[in-house]
Formats: sequence, C-alpha cells, structure tokens
Amino acid sequence: RQAESCHADGVLKKPFQGTSLKDRVLELLSKRQAPVAPAPKHVEPVPEGTIPGCRFGVNLLLYVNFLRFGVRIPYDQIALLLDTLLGIRVSHGTLVDEVNRFAAYLGPAYTQLIRDIRHEAAVNAEETGWPVNGKGRWLWDFITRHYTLLVIRNSRGTAVVEEVLGPDYPGVLTSDGLATYHHIAQTQQRC
Repeated sequence: RQAESCHADGVLKKPFQGTSLKDRVLELLSKRQAPVAPAPKHVEPVPEGTIPGCRFGVNLLLYVNFLRFGVRIPYDQIALLLDTLLGIRVSHGTLVDEVNRFAAYLGPAYTQLIRDIRHEAAVNAEETGWPVNGKGRWLWDFITRHYTLLVIRNSRGTAVVEEVLGPDYPGVLTSDGLATYHHIAQTQQRC
C-alpha cells in the first residue's frame, strides 16, 4: 500500500505517482545516452635505442651522464643546457630519475664487464680525486687490453679494488704502488 504523503526533514513529500519505481528507473536508464568511447590515441612507434622506462634515448642519456660525471656539471645546469641548446625542458628531478633508471638498465652489463675484467691477463688500475656535489669521491679506472671500467666511489680503499677485481686477481696488476692494491694480486707491476 502506498502512502499519500509523508513528512521527512520537515518537508511534505508526495509519493511517486504512476508506473512502478522499477519501470521508471528502467525508462530513465534507456533514455540515457550511451557514453561515447574516446577516440583511439595515436601511439608512435618506439624509436630504436630507447630504454624501457626512460624518457630519453641512449644518446641523450650518455650525454647527460657525461655532463654530470665526466665534466661534473650540476643537474640544474644540465637542465639549462638541454633547454638552451636542444630545446628539451626537463627538471633537476627528472634528470636524476633518468640517470638512476639508466644505471639500473646497465646493471647486468656492468656486472658482465666486471666478470670479463677479472678474466683478463693484465689490468692497469688507478684512482684519482673526483669531487661530486662538493664532496670528496674517487674516480677509479681499471683498464685491460679489451676493456675500460670507470667507477666513482666514496673510498680509496681496498674494498673498491676487491669489488672490481675480486680478492685474488690471478693476472698481473699494474698500479702506482698504493697499499690498497698490495694483497689483491700475486703478480704486480709498478708504474
């Protein structure tokens, strides 16, 4: 049975008149226009040399890494250079993220490079001061007949040499004679 009216919230409300509520809802739903599907987005093909998850291609990533770690230009200045010279607007944070993604992408290749260097008959090693963001760091180079590996670390200690060459490098290690290198290889040469 249907009430003639009711008082709710102090307002006189009249009951629904006519067809059943279910029929009225179905009628309203049928009058609703179907949503229009958005036009398909145009998707450009992925350019050659693109790294998954990175906004930049390999060449630009190499350039940014060179500017940051090779020439020691701060990220803010790199962003200014990219905007001024190439018309690429990018933030400091984006540059940091891209460099980190690139490093993660190169991780397996880096690991393989270390394995390959450890199997070389001879390696030349050297370290030099290399400030990063005004903090003292060390640029290490490990050079063989076939490979060159540069790493930047906080330390000038033996742990860095062991990280790259392992604790018992079987080949000939050429260095400047720093004590850091003394126990890594049995055969050593001084330069």
